[in-house]
Amino acid sequence: MPYFKIKLLSKGTKRRRSSKGKVLKLFPYKKALVIVLPLVLIAGGIFWSFYTLYIKSPYFIVRDVIMKGRESNSRVNYEALQRMLINKNIFTLNLRKIRDDMLSNYNELLNLNLTRAFPDTIVATITLRKPVAQLYQEYYYPVDNDGVILSGVKDSPLNTLPVISGIYTNLSAQVGKLSNSNQIKRALLLLKEVKSSGILSEHALMGIDISNVRNAVFFLENGLEVKVGYEDFASRLENLKKVLRDPKLKLADVKYIDLRFKEPVIGLKWKK
Repeated sequence: MPYFKIKLLSKGTKRRRSSKGKVLKLFPYKKALVIVLPLVLIAGGIFWSFYTLYIKSPYFIVRDVIMKGRESNSRVNYEALQRMLINKNIFTLNLRKIRDDMLSNYNELLNLNLTRAFPDTIVATITLRKPVAQLYQEYYYPVDNDGVILSGVKDSPLNTLPVISGIYTNLSAQVGKLSNSNQIKRALLLLKEVKSSGILSEHALMGIDISNVRNAVFFLENGLEVKVGYEDFASRLENLKKVLRDPKLKLADVKYIDLRFKEPVIGLKWKK
């Protein structure tokens, strides 16, 4: 009798035994399908409703782009930015890619932040590069810390920015671009070192002459010429600070200070 029961279970009801000898039913697939299928249909309906409402609806089509920090004299193509945003669905826009494309194509852009303002507006916060000096070559070309030559070329210099002269590369062809000129790189490095030295807390930097890249010269107020050479700017500028603070020295009588030697050489103006 026990033998007959075992055979009947194995063929008829398709049960199996657990490790403890209990009889277990196999998973009821038909019953699960009856439960799961309606859930799948409901989820699909919700997804289609979302797709229709948010993706296909004209309510979420971008109609306006608000630009903060835009300057008309830059060479950034703001119209190109608008074309990438206007009449696009606000949810499907890849704002990161658009930002990266703009930054790679327009060097004058330092940063660009794009945010959604629902239902149909994008806010573009624009940060343009700021000039730290002006390069002179017939005209005055503003340049930033990284060597990007900016728009806003002028016929006369700005009094607030030092003038870098002696540049041989064609500046007019590089507006809006990152310059690869060694002269410009060396002049900007010198400018950075002069600023960090603390000299400008008591004196004004008027200009840098980089016509001879191995013998750079800069000028303080009243035309005082400082010959700083090509290297070791930091220690040479420390020597300059000591000279400028010497109470016995009358700067009005000094024509130049040469820092290229172990001890600074002071050249006095010729007097009649």
